[in-house]
Amino acid sequence: MARVYLSTTLGIAYTNDHPVGTGCPNHRDDVQLVQFFLKTVSEGPRKDQFTPSGQKPLICDGLWGISSQAYLDKFLFSIASVVSSARLKQDGRVDPVRGGKVIGSVSRTVYTILALNAAYRASRGASASTDITTDPLFPSELLPSLKLP
Repeated sequence: MARVYLSTTLGIAYTNDHPVGTGCPNHRDDVQLVQFFLKTVSEGPRKDQFTPSGQKPLICDGLWGISSQAYLDKFLFSIASVVSSARLKQDGRVDPVRGGKVIGSVSRTVYTILALNAAYRASRGASASTDITTDPLFPSELLPSLKLP
């Protein structure tokens, strides 16, 4: 289940409960949250940086497929090439935040879902609300899934 994550370290962040990506459980609401972030950054001011060549605009349908994976792979590659300090694991998946930490205990890299949260805020500008449900691209069918911890 996608959810709102509140912590003193992270503030407000949106995270998935189960891994998303090729070979992952890909629960519909978790996938839809990741797709929403990928779609938003790929249609934002730096769309050329986050849109894979030859791909149609991403649809937030909650189904993980080739197109969603291409957008995730492009995001991971783009963030790593632009921000040298952004240590994201290039494993083609989005793991949920565990224990309120920014860095995963196994990979020792920033959680991709947190990088997606940050990219979302950057694409929407400094005045962007932390409430993603007010975004025009937010899929309304995801709303019941966003639960406070």
